Amino acid sequence: LLFPAVAAYYFLVPRYAGRQLVAGNVIAVAWTVAVLANVLVWAHHIYLDYPDGTPQAQINTIMQPITFSLVLPSALSLYSLAFTIYRSRFRWTPASTALFFGLVGWLLAGLSGVVNATIALDVAVHNTLWIVGHFHHMAMLNIGLLIFGATYALLPELCGKALYSEKLAWVHVWTTFVGGMLFFGLWLVQGLDGAPRRWSVLPSQFDSITRISLVVAFVLAAAPALFFWN
Repeated sequence: LLFPAVAAYYFLVPRYAGRQLVAGNVIAVAWTVAVLANVLVWAHHIYLDYPDGTPQAQINTIMQPITFSLVLPSALSLYSLAFTIYRSRFRWTPASTALFFGLVGWLLAGLSGVVNATIALDVAVHNTLWIVGHFHHMAMLNIGLLIFGATYALLPELCGKALYSEKLAWVHVWTTFVGGMLFFGLWLVQGLDGAPRRWSVLPSQFDSITRISLVVAFVLAAAPALFFWN
């Protein structure tokens, strides 16, 4: 999912910044490395969930450094895109703001992902809501916001007409980012406190934060209606 999203970032961010992508040649090399690493890596999703009789320690010894190698293209991409925006005449629109928020989501989800990638730390968070928060952070606040931003940027051009309401687009983008940060952040907090994932009903000590998160979830679920209406 990240590869086509990154391609859209590289296409759209320079356009709003009015300048070429910074360090584009280096980025091309970095994503070649990422392709190879992604083909080889797989076991970082099951560090603690191997079937009985599997040589778990040996596989993990190989998988952890390959997983860390995936940090390289993401870090270089964020550097490249951030410095493409830096000191440019960046045009702030609902589309470009969604792209910027997507980069923020990518950075924060990447930082929590480093915890997951480190086996000594993953032991504490692997089967908790921390993992759920990390994944949704990456999927919604990086790739999801990129999809919204790219649609706001490209659909009017393809249709030959402006958005129905730019104000609705602003409200949608900000609600998605703020609501997502709060909602997925609460999952991270619950995970650090030991809330288990894959449970349909959490133990009662997690009820207070769950009730708060449900309110945010309904707001976050309603926000895309503004997008589709537009």
